[in-house]
Amino acid sequence: MIKQGINVILKVDNKVVGGKRNIQLNRSSNAIDITNKIKSEWQENLQGLKTWGVTCNGIYVINSESLSLLEECFMKSKDVEVTIIIGSKEYNGKAIITNFPVNATYDKQFKYNITLLGNGALE
Repeated sequence: MIKQGINVILKVDNKVVGGKRNIQLNRSSNAIDITNKIKSEWQENLQGLKTWGVTCNGIYVINSESLSLLEECFMKSKDVEVTIIIGSKEYNGKAIITNFPVNATYDKQFKYNITLLGNGALE
């Protein structure tokens, strides 16, 4: 079975709260300057601390248990378990919800966006 794009599965207390529609996996690290000012004309760097996060959106289903669980995580500062599948590669980690707006546009789908910031390693 060929999987297209990136799939994200969110879990709260080991309960799947659904896959998301459009997502972006962000990974970055800071650089640590280790340049020897005496012998080097070029800057030298080491990779510092890494961070990761996910932004995604979905359709808001009124009275959905899944959305209630995500809202509970946001309101009570609980971690969300994140599984990210890109083709045959799978990443897992825990994250906090840093942004959780709901968009209600007249005569359109009721959508929400969610931004997750990794809380520890993405393995």
